[in-house]
Amino acid sequence: MYYLDYAKKVGERYILNFFADSIDDLVNVPANAPYITRNGFNYGIPLDTSVVTIVENGAQKNYVLQNGAYIAGGDIPSVLGTLEATENKSYKASDEDLEGYSTVIVDVKPNLQTKSIAANGTVKPDDGYEGFSEVSVNVQPKLQAKEATSNQVVKPDSEYDGLSQVTVNVQPKLQEKTATANGAITPDETYYGLSKVTVNVRPKLQEKSVTANGAVKPDASYDGLSQVMVNVPPTTPKLQAKTATANGEVTPDGGYDGLSKVTVNVPPTTPKLQAKTASANGVVKPDESYDGLSQVTVSVPATPTETKTVEPNFANGNQTLTPSAGKVFSSVTLTKPATLLPENIKKGVTICGVEGTYEAAGA
Repeated sequence: MYYLDYAKKVGERYILNFFADSIDDLVNVPANAPYITRNGFNYGIPLDTSVVTIVENGAQKNYVLQNGAYIAGGDIPSVLGTLEATENKSYKASDEDLEGYSTVIVDVKPNLQTKSIAANGTVKPDDGYEGFSEVSVNVQPKLQAKEATSNQVVKPDSEYDGLSQVTVNVQPKLQEKTATANGAITPDETYYGLSKVTVNVRPKLQEKSVTANGAVKPDASYDGLSQVMVNVPPTTPKLQAKTATANGEVTPDGGYDGLSKVTVNVPPTTPKLQAKTASANGVVKPDESYDGLSQVTVSVPATPTETKTVEPNFANGNQTLTPSAGKVFSSVTLTKPATLLPENIKKGVTICGVEGTYEAAGA
């Protein structure tokens, strides 16, 4: 007699592990035919590496399915799977009938909220959210349009938040001038500034002719050069041929003007790879001295939690509870005040679920 121990789905088929009472039962275990349970579930033809375990005389022996037949010997192969971790918690392979994970994909994203605000103030996410993915701000200030006709500080009236528009119509008294020499141009005493300056400064320039390479400057009595006639006879440059066997800059030796030819013969190199561990969400890159990564081990720690017990205090309005920096609440306990009793509350009034029974004498 044989029976199914567990099944691991791989694609559209299954790796099946059976227990059999004796070696005589091995011929009845499906190898090239579908395995169908008593309640009619069809696991299909078992995949290679399916196992039949037989215990005889206190010894366990495994028969592994290979090429359509169960072959004696070997341990039961490890059943590994792929884990996609989308939240901070402990994951156990045994909960999924696995012995471990061959691949772990970490993609933990916070629970974020979208909000719209229409007034100034502090905005916090609702309970159950860690923060905001988007905050739409639509605060409309009360603005005033004003006109300024003189130099002054323009401010909105007291009932306005600011200025939507300021029309400036200040007309200064400006002067037009012509500059015929280098120097500072300033308005006459009765003017605020200059409306226009016409510059008509003529430098004293010299024409020159050069017949050799070098710097050409005007004579001492001139401001600059109006024209330079260059008549330097051409020369043949002295060029060098070189071979490059390593990466870098290739330059001619001393005594040469340049390079006529460069032969590149740089041998290929093996990249220098680094193994790294990622302890937080983000992009993992190799250090500066490495060409790339040989492997990345992902180990994102869970967010620390804490508990809190408080007695309600609404003396200043709503009471806000926040966890310590870097932690989240696992539980919050509100303790009932000793004085919150029905006999201390007016009849007909309910506070925090306690209905009052107190009636004043003569009422």
